[in-house]
Amino acid sequence: QPGAAQVRIEGSVKRLPEEESERYFHSRPRGSQIGALVSRQSSVIPDREFLRKKSAELEERYRDTAVPRPDYW
Repeated sequence: QPGAAQVRIEGSVKRLPEEESERYFHSRPRGSQIGALVSRQSSVIPDREFLRKKSAELEERYRDTAVPRPDYW
């Protein structure tokens, strides 16, 4: 069943320095950067149409500029 898999990871984590997080965010494909702005991880979204519209809106907004890294990323 697509989308039904779960992954569990155990271990220690630590926050990356801001500069490293910024560098990694901007190394990702532009679509992934937009996706990070559209849907915060684990947030509830109303439907696929919301994702499509929000993605298109942000693609247009950041057409000629870098996509900003979200504070929560």
